[in-house]
Amino acid sequence: MLILTLNPGSTSLKFALFQNEAEQKRNVLRFDRDILALSLPERAAYCEKLVTEFLRAEGVDIGDIDCVMARGGFLKNLKTGAYEINERLIADLDGRIMPTPQTMGIRIAYHMMHPQGKPSFIYDAVTADEWEPKTKVTGVKGLEKTVAQHTLNSRRVAFELAEQLEMPMTDINLIVAHLGGGFDVSFFRKGRIIESLGYNDLGFSPERCGALQFDDLLQLAKTLPLDEFRALNHGKGGLVSHFGTSDMREVEAMIRKGNQEAKLVFDAMLYRVAQLIGCGAVALQGHVDGIILTGGGAHSDYICSQIQANVEFIAKVYRFAGELELEALARGACRVLTGQETASPYVS
Repeated sequence: MLILTLNPGSTSLKFALFQNEAEQKRNVLRFDRDILALSLPERAAYCEKLVTEFLRAEGVDIGDIDCVMARGGFLKNLKTGAYEINERLIADLDGRIMPTPQTMGIRIAYHMMHPQGKPSFIYDAVTADEWEPKTKVTGVKGLEKTVAQHTLNSRRVAFELAEQLEMPMTDINLIVAHLGGGFDVSFFRKGRIIESLGYNDLGFSPERCGALQFDDLLQLAKTLPLDEFRALNHGKGGLVSHFGTSDMREVEAMIRKGNQEAKLVFDAMLYRVAQLIGCGAVALQGHVDGIILTGGGAHSDYICSQIQANVEFIAKVYRFAGELELEALARGACRVLTGQETASPYVS
């Protein structure tokens, strides 16, 4: 089976061609200012043209591809797994659903495969919702907590650990901490994500201010322009606010040089991650088969050792460093094409 996987971001499009789960070709399209100035549909059309040209240069005809699997991005709340990309989903991208760069892959996948009469799918959308009802309740009537997490990468590593432990995914209880520009910790009960907590719930992350006291938020809202206030929660908060960088490696270098402020702030950030993991022990009532540290931050021995020291009493800690979204998409496509999973039709 020949599978094309697409993972769009705010400044690039990563894509790869797989023969079953074996990677054949990979490329990254990086966007300059002119491309970033385009609307998302225009940017998607531009990327589709370049992806097609790349494949042809590699001797691959679109007609040879069995399916295209795209990252879901921020859509309405869906279940985990695969969804068929259809006209209703495309219409939602143009209307009711909030447009985000991650949805470009959906347009590209549909426009490439639909004329061929072949399937295209999304897999493990950010807004995949298997949460228990009580986890969404807030202290304001009519306002529910937004469901979102790094579903794709978190489920990928959960599947991998289940295989290592020789346990069915439907039996395993896990806590998965994704450590990137934003942090979140997902709680898997019997293979389902029943809740996720992140930087907005406790602590902060490399580029996001996270949880702040209400009165402090009000004061910031009064004193900062709206765009600067919003940026604190996405791009200008966290380590960026303290040290001007979101690169955790740079802050670790400061610590090695004896910077005590860097050590205090960095250790505080990691302590909060450990506390979030501790919340998972409560959600799973102490029945935890493993704790996974994943994402780019899991490459760091310092980060993992600091977190592990605080949580290893709960369960054994495993490291799956990096974010292998393209590989996760290919694996999901294989499960669908071989009948191990059934893709759901997208309904508005």
